Amino acid sequence: ELLGQVLGDNPDNPFKQSLINASRVEHAPKLRRACVSVDPSGSTERYSDLTGIVVEGVDAREELFVLADLTGVTFDRESKGLEVSHGHEPHKHSADEWGELVCRAVEHYSRLLGVEVVVVAERNMGGDLVRAHIQNAWKDCVRRGLVSAPTVKIIEVKATKGKAVRAEPVAALSEQGRLHFVGSAMHEAETEVTSWNPAQDNPGKSPGRLDAIVWGAYALLGLADEPAAPAPDMAAIARGNRALADRTAPRAAVPTMMGVDRH
Repeated sequence: ELLGQVLGDNPDNPFKQSLINASRVEHAPKLRRACVSVDPSGSTERYSDLTGIVVEGVDAREELFVLADLTGVTFDRESKGLEVSHGHEPHKHSADEWGELVCRAVEHYSRLLGVEVVVVAERNMGGDLVRAHIQNAWKDCVRRGLVSAPTVKIIEVKATKGKAVRAEPVAALSEQGRLHFVGSAMHEAETEVTSWNPAQDNPGKSPGRLDAIVWGAYALLGLADEPAAPAPDMAAIARGNRALADRTAPRAAVPTMMGVDRH
């Protein structure tokens, strides 16, 4: 039940409202890591998507908590803190607006939670410009006295798989009771997450809130869209070469791997 209205589960959607309701908490526990996750939109045109901005954290048990949905909010750009409001229609943030909002959210939740809050940014839409934009927004907020730290940590993520495949590990958290919405005020985010139908996904539309939640989970819990090949252990390779040299010393020299000099 959400806002007095019973919502049924969509069999085609891996996220179930019944599971969200069952794992809902009124207050988050002490968190170990947190992020402001942003899924930028390409424009503010009439039919463009919203820029998804969600605050998330994980506790000592590696459970995920969705703390706030800042997608489409209006905020007071003259204040020193984070003062937001929700209108009848969601506000489409310009690049300047979402950059400043993300920075304000990092500052606010860093103080509130007492942990480092990083920015998680999806880079498919803008590539290197996304990181540069956030860094420039942070510098401007430093100049205006809106943030206390000189720099902000940014974790970039990039989609290489379809949205449905990418969402599966996060949906699995919900099935395990490890995904928690904090409070009941994020009805737009819950509606977007549970009404999304991967079987009928419109390639021209992107659920920004869902994407932001998924990317935040990937960054905080160490999930990977594409498993990275482990970096070679050069010290181990050198040790192996030396051991091989010792075993083959009586015979002719064998060319070494990776250019390691055995002389």
